[in-house]
Amino acid sequence: MAKKMTAMVMALLFLCVSCVVFAEEQVSIVLKKVDYTTDGMDFEVELAFADKSWYNDSIFLSYHILDEQGTMLRFENERFPVTLQGKKTKPVEVRVDCSQIPELEEVNEAWIQFDLVDSENLYWFRDKGMLNEENASVLFERSRMEPGRSGGLMTALDVPAVILNTVTWAVLLYFLWKFRPKSKKNAK
Repeated sequence: MAKKMTAMVMALLFLCVSCVVFAEEQVSIVLKKVDYTTDGMDFEVELAFADKSWYNDSIFLSYHILDEQGTMLRFENERFPVTLQGKKTKPVEVRVDCSQIPELEEVNEAWIQFDLVDSENLYWFRDKGMLNEENASVLFERSRMEPGRSGGLMTALDVPAVILNTVTWAVLLYFLWKFRPKSKKNAK
C-alpha cells in the first residue's frame, strides 16, 4: 500500500512539474550585439514570438535595472517600438546611457533586465510569465565602459527552470528505475 501511495504521489508531482517546465513562453529575447561605450551600453535585440497573436502595434521593448542582489533600482525606462517580421522582429537598437539614469551613476555593477510592455492592454510580459527569461538579463559593469568593448554576454541564468528541469529528470529516472521490467532470474 505504501509503495502504491508513494508511486501515486511521485506521479502527481512529476505531472505538476512537467506542466510548469514544458510550458512554452510566448516570447524569447535574443541579444544579437552587446557593446560597452564611454557612457553606457549598446544592444541589438531581436524578439521571437511563439504565437503571432501575442503581437500588436502597442508592444514595446524596454528594460528594468536591478542591483547585484536583484533588488529593483529602476522599473520604467525608455520604450522602443517593435516591428514583427514572421515570428521574429526586426532587430531593435537599444542604448543604455548611464549619464541619463541617476540610479546607474553610483553603482559599479547592475543587471539590465529586458522586458516587453503591451501599452494597449496595460501589462508587462514578465509579470504574465510570457517571457523566456533565459537571455533577458545582462550584467552591466562600469569598469568595462570603453568604446567598442564587447560585453561578453554575461546573462542571468534562469535558476527556477534549471531546478524544475533537474527535478523532472530525477523523478523520471526514479520511475524508470522503480518500474523497470524484472528479469526472469530475479522473479524466482
